Amino acid sequence: MKSILSKLAIVLVAIGFVTACGGDPNIESAKLNLNRGDYAKVLESADAALELNPANPLAYYYRGVAYTEMGKAKPYNQRTDDYKSASEAFDKTKELFAAEGKADASEAQLIDLSRTQLWTNEYNSAVTLVAPEEGEPTTADLERATFHLNNAYAIEPDSIQTLDVLAEVHFMLEDLPNAIVNLEKAIEVATDNDTYRYLRLNYFLSETNQQERALAILSDAMTKFPGDIELTQEIANVYLALGRTDEALQIIRQLIEVDPENAQYRLVFGSQVYQFVLNMGDDLRAANETIIDQTRELRLEERKQRPDAALIAEYKNDIAEANATVQRLTAEIDEYTQQAEDELQVAKDLDNENPIIFNTLGIIYQNRAANLYDRRNATEDIAEADRFDAEARSMLQQSLPFYERAAELDPDNTDYWMSLFRIYTTLGMTDKAMEAQEKAGL
Repeated sequence: MKSILSKLAIVLVAIGFVTACGGDPNIESAKLNLNRGDYAKVLESADAALELNPANPLAYYYRGVAYTEMGKAKPYNQRTDDYKSASEAFDKTKELFAAEGKADASEAQLIDLSRTQLWTNEYNSAVTLVAPEEGEPTTADLERATFHLNNAYAIEPDSIQTLDVLAEVHFMLEDLPNAIVNLEKAIEVATDNDTYRYLRLNYFLSETNQQERALAILSDAMTKFPGDIELTQEIANVYLALGRTDEALQIIRQLIEVDPENAQYRLVFGSQVYQFVLNMGDDLRAANETIIDQTRELRLEERKQRPDAALIAEYKNDIAEANATVQRLTAEIDEYTQQAEDELQVAKDLDNENPIIFNTLGIIYQNRAANLYDRRNATEDIAEADRFDAEARSMLQQSLPFYERAAELDPDNTDYWMSLFRIYTTLGMTDKAMEAQEKAGL
């Protein structure tokens, strides 16, 4: 009887030993091989354990540890796949421990510590390359940083910080497609997105002429941040880039309708409209230059002993077309400029302490003067040229109170003083021009 009990005790001890090792001697083998540094053997043992029990959390744990050590032993540009495999194994380990009610198992806690240390090493290695203590990062530095950041992301796929920095490094490398991919991942993963990521992604998309995609991204952002001024302004910019001017203005007009006493909304509307005007101004300037150039060629041809009638007709036709363009653009610019000024004048009355409002009004009048000077230079009619010149000077005079108020509110802004210096000089106001020149830092 005693013999039978002894044998039973031996069997129970053996069973207890196997249970302590996770129910499979392969786990003990994985431990031993890990201590020896034979990571391939660790994987073999862990795989064998999973064949016996696919829900064995320790098997996945040792797979994760093995892949981690294998990745660490490789060059920085060959680690990502191992780290990704390690991360997947660790996730499965924690999932299975949680299912067993052992979420606080020591191995689960070691996973968090190991991941944090590994992520920190890779992330910091990247940051050191991207932001050196002295000088600027080289292309080689930035390219190496992308490997470290991809390694960090493989270890911690939920790290928004990694994706944000990776997107910016790709941007620095002028690799906008990958910058877009990583920022989109960040937006998808983040639970606390702010407007910055959406605005940045919009910039990347716009730089790659993906305005329709940018519009979808910004529209989605507006559902999360209704009424945000920057988002609204960027949506308007995208509409303008797509040639959808009325929609661009309408979306900002809606903000004003909701809160008509908000000076900032009116400033945004006026600025946005005027940005559109400035774009049209480039076309107007080109048309005036065409008139000047073709008129010069026409006069040279007419003075020849044998002028070419066909060429003269061609010059006249070009001039006529350019004049028609000038008339059309001038009418459109006047209409939109008046809309901008109307809103800015109301904004000024609502907020008399905002220098940007006054500066923008000054710019409007100064650019009206510039367009009149262009028309003066394009005409051969002396009386008409004198009229354009007088009107231009009048516009400059009207711009002065706005620029002066802007400079009064923000006296350290050298741009305001530079504008005043130019206008004082054009108008022959020498003393004031000298004072403005000094304050502009010239």
